[in-house]
Amino acid sequence: MNPIATLLRALGGGGLPRTYWVLWVGTFVNRLGSFVAPFLALYLTRERGFSVEQTGLVVSLNGAGAVLAAPLGGMLADRVGRRI
Repeated sequence: MNPIATLLRALGGGGLPRTYWVLWVGTFVNRLGSFVAPFLALYLTRERGFSVEQTGLVVSLNGAGAVLAAPLGGMLADRVGRRI
């Protein structure tokens, strides 16, 4: 038996469907990225020497990318369908 299956059984998650775990891992990775985002402005200004305007542009481009990617992700999900 592989170690991941052993861990899931030990935690009591072995009875949940595979789709649940795929979504859980995807959400976890997404939230980790969101957790780092607020510190990006501090890092860019203090460590990398960016101006406040440059830092604002970088942070806003991140948000704009998310706004543009959401509909594209929805269309892709509609086209691909349920394959997991």
